[in-house]
Amino acid sequence: IPAYGMWVRDFGPKFLRNKVGGLTMVDFAYLDRPATDGTIRTDDDKVPQSLAKMFRTSVVSIPLSMEGGNLLTNGNGVCISTSQIVAENSHRRYGMQEVANILRDYFGQEQWASLEHLPVDNTRHADTYVMFTSPDTVVVASCDPQEDAASAAVMDKAAAQLAKINFMGKPLRVVRIPMTLKGDDAVRTYTNVVFANGTLLVPQYADAGPGMNEQALNIYRETMPGWNVVGIECLSVARKGGSLHCITCNVPSPSLAPLELGLSK
Repeated sequence: IPAYGMWVRDFGPKFLRNKVGGLTMVDFAYLDRPATDGTIRTDDDKVPQSLAKMFRTSVVSIPLSMEGGNLLTNGNGVCISTSQIVAENSHRRYGMQEVANILRDYFGQEQWASLEHLPVDNTRHADTYVMFTSPDTVVVASCDPQEDAASAAVMDKAAAQLAKINFMGKPLRVVRIPMTLKGDDAVRTYTNVVFANGTLLVPQYADAGPGMNEQALNIYRETMPGWNVVGIECLSVARKGGSLHCITCNVPSPSLAPLELGLSK
């Protein structure tokens, strides 16, 4: 399938479990206005429709401009983005309420946390510093305020905001994970992970601080018992503007079997 960019998480489809238990693809608009380099990514935006034909899966096109790395969900009605998702729809004259209505009507999201983006992150996506690890647990990055006071404040504010979300009668569990900010364009994120059938792929960085790579792995091992947690060197990808989650697109099983919640103990 022809595509201009490598960021398939952003232009690829979202998969939903429909009312009869099967899969439905959601196709949102990707960069339907000129990108930072002046291009309109027409080929990238066509990828979901091509994949739907290959997978013989139904597809629903929705009136929302979005990049997939900026919509995280616990799979059970709670989603997270940064406020960038509203900014991306200014040409549609959408405000927060219009975006919230689409997230509810098409994605089934009943609760939406709109966070600030990191000042150092050119993508302005939530997956740069936040990630669900189970329906009731979310990992949020933290950094030394002496490295970047503004980014540290955004992370702490997000952690406090997410801890106030109620899911199944309890507040979301928030787990903090370290992030090093070196003042360059490479954001060394540990939340930009890939869930792969019981294996969790976690970014690692050759120039990370002493022990920080292993610390990140151990936090996931403690948070996700039973998962095989594997580190993947990602500095070269980070220097291009993303990490593991950005360059992958998960395809769920077409099985009609009920999904397990996998709640934390």
